[in-house]
Amino acid sequence: MSLDPFELEWTGGPAAHHFRKARPEIDELPWGTLDPDAYPPALVAAVRGSWTELAMNEYRAYAFFAEVLHALALARAPLDLLGMASEFVADEALHVELASRIAMELGGAEPRHLDLRSLSIPGDRSLTPFARANEVVLRVSCVAETFSGGMGRGAREVSKHPLLRGVYDIVLADEARHERFGGLYFAWANDRIDDAERARLAAVAADTLRGLSSFWKQDDPSVAVGQTW
Repeated sequence: MSLDPFELEWTGGPAAHHFRKARPEIDELPWGTLDPDAYPPALVAAVRGSWTELAMNEYRAYAFFAEVLHALALARAPLDLLGMASEFVADEALHVELASRIAMELGGAEPRHLDLRSLSIPGDRSLTPFARANEVVLRVSCVAETFSGGMGRGAREVSKHPLLRGVYDIVLADEARHERFGGLYFAWANDRIDDAERARLAAVAADTLRGLSSFWKQDDPSVAVGQTW
């Protein structure tokens, strides 16, 4: 296993300018209002870990949607579906920025290492382009993003701090489109999917859910503690 430190860079200048033009709402959030000294140190450390983990998960989602977009192009999906999915890559980059900035508000991200292999969507690479597109859309949009959106909506309901609520509002608005995309894709793909492919996709869905099961089986409160501020 090859683990690399999870570190982010920001170049500023023209790249930041164009990225912010695409997603300007982050500047309207009440940055600087989350005071870590107002909370017990153990809680702050746990929440810093939680938001660092979230930044890593959103970074994976960024890589996943880049792979989804590539699979859609190879499968020659309709141009409007390609255009819709293209926005999701920028969405996930913004989510990484949001989560990492929350961690910085609390005193800095917790040290974490990232397995670079986790940035690739699992599955059979020998599939036809259409079958591969079916699989990655199912794994990412239909299962992972739907699960993430559900978790985020619950977190938004119990969050108290305006900054956190504002971050969740941005992320959840994006997640709603990411979730919807799966249904739009399969509405197009449905007539081309036979019974054998449906059975394979059912197994893919079950496998994806098993991969997410650690989120509801874990005992570490740092995963959820950040949702109660």
